[in-house]
Amino acid sequence: MHMLGRWVAQIYSHTSWVVGHIINGIYPSYCVECKVLVEADHVICVLCKKMIQPIATRTLVEGTHKISVYAASLYDGPLQKLVRQKNHGGMYSSMQLGRLVVELVDCERIAPDLLVPIPLHWRKKAKRGFNQAEIIGKAVAKKLSIPLVECIIRIKDTKPQHELTRLERIANLEGAFAINPKYQNTMSDLIKDKHITIIDDQVTSGATINAMARHFFKYKPARISVISACRK
Repeated sequence: MHMLGRWVAQIYSHTSWVVGHIINGIYPSYCVECKVLVEADHVICVLCKKMIQPIATRTLVEGTHKISVYAASLYDGPLQKLVRQKNHGGMYSSMQLGRLVVELVDCERIAPDLLVPIPLHWRKKAKRGFNQAEIIGKAVAKKLSIPLVECIIRIKDTKPQHELTRLERIANLEGAFAINPKYQNTMSDLIKDKHITIIDDQVTSGATINAMARHFFKYKPARISVISACRK
């Protein structure tokens, strides 16, 4: 069932991408923040882009492990609106987020060996048509010429984390992730002694990152970090 669901989600994602291209070619684009006209394939104007301010690295702690979170900016202003566009079929907003991450985060200095996007449950991906973290990850992978690997899948259709308390978030993510069967026999070669960077669109409490990172620890990665469009 999980395999069939992922196949359906993939087909729907490709269809949505084509439809999005057609619509984008017909209708003008407007800045998500100030609503002025912008160039085709853009969703934020030059002036609003300057509002995005860099922020310091944040550190998450999971047991004895420390996970560095590198984000383009805070979850505020234009970035907040771009992230929220995913709930309204905003694939082009996600592509713009990817461009901004590549431009504003010093990905070369972070120097990951492998990128892994936070996965969506197949039902959610089929409904939305795309995974925002995956689109951002593709932009980073292209910039660094390294692989983006979907070696973790989401097997539990979790509730939105922002609606929950800290303890509810932890319980919500219990059993949410699993190793992708496609990589079951190659995870050690993929992860051991490598710098693994998880890709997400936003980081809030860090509960989702920690829950996913636990699946890597037993394979002894050299390091785990996160690249995200924004964080709180």
